[in-house]
Amino acid sequence: MHHIITNWRSILTLAVILIAGTGCNGKTAGHSSGATTIAGREISFSIDGAGAIQSQSDAATISFESHKVRVEKERLLIDDKEQAKIAPTVSKVEVLVSNATVTVMADSANIFTTQITR
Repeated sequence: MHHIITNWRSILTLAVILIAGTGCNGKTAGHSSGATTIAGREISFSIDGAGAIQSQSDAATISFESHKVRVEKERLLIDDKEQAKIAPTVSKVEVLVSNATVTVMADSANIFTTQITR
């Protein structure tokens, strides 16, 4: 009888460990990044989650979730709405997306920050 109780306790302990190990949130966010060069300007992105960059002859579009950030020669658009001007002399634009916040840097200076809906 003692052997059966010991086995039962071992099975119960193992079940508790397996359940606790899976946690309550099975979703993994992941991370993506990339870069392209348009007319001598480097455009890069770093996103918590899935994202992609598409190059056109005069702009780059970064897509993530249901949003898109378009970097043109002299302006920044988010979801097709102009949000900021970009000096034509800027050589590097960085788009950072983390915790539902979009931050855009032009030559290491913040030119735009906003919260987005998921």
